[in-house]
Amino acid sequence: SADLPEDVGENDIVTNDDPFDTTRFLIQDGLKRRFRNLGEFYGRGFTLSDLKTITQQQLDTIVDGEDL
Repeated sequence: SADLPEDVGENDIVTNDDPFDTTRFLIQDGLKRRFRNLGEFYGRGFTLSDLKTITQQQLDTIVDGEDL
């Protein structure tokens, strides 16, 4: 996969900068893997304080992986 955007690393949880978009992604093996719903996000022990917000443009540069 391509290099990750600056300040994004393995096992980070990222979202875009749209305040109305609740989509969250886990970065694994250089891929972004989407949480299917917020229950899954919280069920894995993550919280809002774990999120890194990046621009949609940065998010689009990360290759999609399988949903979680």
